[in-house]
Amino acid sequence: MKERKIVELKLISTDKKYTFLAVPVNSNFVEKEKENLDTPLNEIQSVPEIISQDVPEIASQDAPEIDSQDVPEVSLQDAPERVTSEQEILKVEGLEVNYGVIRAIKGIDFHVNEGEIVTLIGANGAGKTTTMQSIVGLIPKAAGKVAFEGTDITKTPCHKIAHLGMTQVPEGRRIFQELTVYENLLMGAYSNKDKASIKADIEEIYVRFPRLAERKNQIAGTLSGGEQQMLAMGRALMGHPRLLMLDEPSMGLSPLLVDQVFEIIKDINKGGTTVLLVEQNAGKSLAISDRAYVLENGEIVLTGTGKELSESEMVRKAYLGG
Repeated sequence: MKERKIVELKLISTDKKYTFLAVPVNSNFVEKEKENLDTPLNEIQSVPEIISQDVPEIASQDAPEIDSQDVPEVSLQDAPERVTSEQEILKVEGLEVNYGVIRAIKGIDFHVNEGEIVTLIGANGAGKTTTMQSIVGLIPKAAGKVAFEGTDITKTPCHKIAHLGMTQVPEGRRIFQELTVYENLLMGAYSNKDKASIKADIEEIYVRFPRLAERKNQIAGTLSGGEQQMLAMGRALMGHPRLLMLDEPSMGLSPLLVDQVFEIIKDINKGGTTVLLVEQNAGKSLAISDRAYVLENGEIVLTGTGKELSESEMVRKAYLGG
């Protein structure tokens, strides 16, 4: 196979311990996050590039042939009954996030119980994405506490949070545009060294997302918006998360694809994965949510079940068109 660059390596330094982030080529992610780092980037001497020969052997091979006609469609009727509990898988207390002198998040409290779908709704700029990024450690917290499965992760670095079982699908999908569908899925399994397990996991993703099986050797950047969203979700599921955090999964999609994405979210949750959803599409998100919180100007102003909020006069006027 012709050797080609897969990713660039970016180096983040915190207290002399260095974290390497694999980000898509030409990504502006690290540039945007420089101001949030504790240690100046001028300490970095040089960063090597990774090419395909440096990635485990499985990553430099074409995807195994799978006849997409043999991949069954997954229906909600085939999934087991949902099970929720009162046990908190995520608890956020007094969370504050500042951008300079601006208080973006103003001491919010919320929780997610195991097995639930919980949604944060709000207008653009309300603080939904900032909340999610601060939970996973991508931006610093000014105050507050975050606990995952009873363990305080307030100061845990983002790469360690992913290993704990919390995975985020970021706004805009952030797939590796220059890699194939198959290689993107492999990146989601970077911490798994068992090739047999990786192969089985990919086959499960193809069962859940038959379109990805059809496109397995296609360059990801050439996929449609809906297919890229499926790939981003599939890549996240390769890590077997117990909490899947989805940031604006319906953004930029046609109404038909929006319906499909929300059906997929319900299916993922019915399979046993807890979901924290950030969405501007209040109607669709509330319809599938066990509970929801309304975020305005960095503050939670209303909470209730999905049904209660969808029937709320305030929510209907502000977010549901009447």
